[in-house]
Amino acid sequence: MNSDNGQRGMNKQSMFIFLGLALSVILLVLVSRFGSMMNDKNVDFDNDDGIKKIIVASEIQDIYGEKQKVVVWIQNNSKKIFSGSIRTFIYDSTDNLVGSDIIYPENLKPGDKTFAILWSKIGASYIKWKTEGEFKELTTSDGSTDPEAIKEEAIKELFNNPVAYGEIDSITKIENWTKGERRKVICVNSKGSKSEYIVYFIDNQLVSQYLIYNGKETLLWNHFRLNPMD
Repeated sequence: MNSDNGQRGMNKQSMFIFLGLALSVILLVLVSRFGSMMNDKNVDFDNDDGIKKIIVASEIQDIYGEKQKVVVWIQNNSKKIFSGSIRTFIYDSTDNLVGSDIIYPENLKPGDKTFAILWSKIGASYIKWKTEGEFKELTTSDGSTDPEAIKEEAIKELFNNPVAYGEIDSITKIENWTKGERRKVICVNSKGSKSEYIVYFIDNQLVSQYLIYNGKETLLWNHFRLNPMD
C-alpha cells in the first residue's frame, strides 16, 4: 500500500516536473521571438504599404562634446508627393534609448530625397522610426496632371540655374528620341554656348541627368542613390 502511494507520488512529481519544463520551453520561445522583434536594427514600426515607399536610412557620425551626430536620409519611392512626419528613436548597442526626434518632410516628390541631422547621447548605434503622412498626385505648378506638361516643367526648372548652366536663352527638347522615358535636351546660353544632356523620367518624375561630351554620356546625378556618400 505504501509502495503504491509512493509510486503515485513519484508519478505526480514527474508530471509536475514535465509540465514545468514544457512551460519553460514555451516561455523561452515566446521571449526569444519577442526579443528578436524588439532588437531588430533600423526597423520601421509601420506596416502600411504606401508608407513603406518612404525609405529611411541612417548614418551614425562624429561626436561633438557630449552629443553624437546622426544623419537620417529620407527618399520617396512612391508615385505621389509625400508630406508627413517621421518619429525617430535612436538606440545604443545595448538597445537603450539615447535620443529621439521628429522629422517633417514636406512635398517630397517621387524619387526625391532629403535628410535631417539629429543629435543623441554618445553611443548611438541604430534607429527605429514610425512614418505617418499623406500622399497627393504629382502635378505642374498650375495643377495640370498631363504627363508631358509635367516633364516640360521639370526640365525648365532643372535648367533654371544660372550658376550651373548660365543664362539659358533656349531649350530644345527632342521628343521620342528613344523609346521609354529618355529625353535629349539641347541648351543654348546667352553667350551662344550649346550643351547637350540626357534626362530620364520615371512616372513623370525626373530621376537622373547625363552630360553629352565628345559623344560620351557622363552621369551628373541620380535620384536613386539614397545616400550620396555611398
